[in-house]
Amino acid sequence: MQEYTGGDTLTIAAQLQFAGKTWRLELDSSSPVAQALAAHFPIRSVAKNIGGEIYFRATGVDIAYDGTETEEFQQGDVTYWRSPKGEDVFAIALFYGNTQYSRWTTPRASSPCIRIGRIAEDVEALKDVATGETVLFGGRP
Repeated sequence: MQEYTGGDTLTIAAQLQFAGKTWRLELDSSSPVAQALAAHFPIRSVAKNIGGEIYFRATGVDIAYDGTETEEFQQGDVTYWRSPKGEDVFAIALFYGNTQYSRWTTPRASSPCIRIGRIAEDVEALKDVATGETVLFGGRP
């Protein structure tokens, strides 16, 4: 796990890959959820693009919520989600625009997530990621 300073915040450098394109991520190193997630890198999964949000399952990544969960985010936010129904279903959600649950211009999740970092570049290009594409999340850029 590589750490560096991005502005005033110490971050965990990571990357995200879909269909041959790579995005640089900055995960919040002060977040216990981001730290626990990084211990599972790399995570391989399949993308689902639902308009304004891409999510993918993080099988076996059972991390308890820490009280910072919310439903409203900003474009470029990287979040951790766990099923509110008590199932063993966990996912990473990436927000690139308004979702079907949005209010006004703020991306909104269907249920609470924890913000763990940001996509550091070209957030708008995520709209071109197709459902079914293989994703590789984590690892050094």
